[in-house]
Amino acid sequence: MDKLAPAALAVLCLACSVSAQLDGDNYRLPNNSYPVRYDLELTTYVHEDGSARQFRFDGKVKIELVVKDEGNSSITVHYRKTTITHVKLWSTLGNGTDRVLLDDNSSFVLDPKREFVTVSTPGVILNGTYFLEFEYYGDLREDNAGFYRSSYVDDKGKTRWLATTQFSSTDARHAFPCYDEPGIRAPISFEMRC
Repeated sequence: MDKLAPAALAVLCLACSVSAQLDGDNYRLPNNSYPVRYDLELTTYVHEDGSARQFRFDGKVKIELVVKDEGNSSITVHYRKTTITHVKLWSTLGNGTDRVLLDDNSSFVLDPKREFVTVSTPGVILNGTYFLEFEYYGDLREDNAGFYRSSYVDDKGKTRWLATTQFSSTDARHAFPCYDEPGIRAPISFEMRC
């Protein structure tokens, strides 16, 4: 009887996991793709004292990713409290030309509860390397998490603002749409404009 207990426990854990995924309570990504590299561009306006956009940021991220489970028609990544304005998905063919699968402002669905953005394609996505690009904007947070604003007082008594980051453990998704789980990491190329 004791030999069956580990197997029964494994079946129970699997059943709970499948049930959570079907019920929409799973906060983990589907695991049908993974990132290879991020190219991130962020623009802040923190130096525009008194401006309506002083604590806003604009962003664009290009994610090089690998689809590993053939037969899907969507890719899901994390996001948090940003407004996505455009999405593009493409692959590069052997001759160097791009095969664009989508390039619009509507082929995605947001799930704010689970902090997912799911990009849906018109057809099945085959195994291979793809590029997924998001354009978006958001507000610098005030709670020292994700992409946030901070300040100091200079020698003349003037408050100086800056934009800074704290990505651990699941706060990168506030700065850019990404695979924001501790076990899923990739190099980031980063360009900041102020």
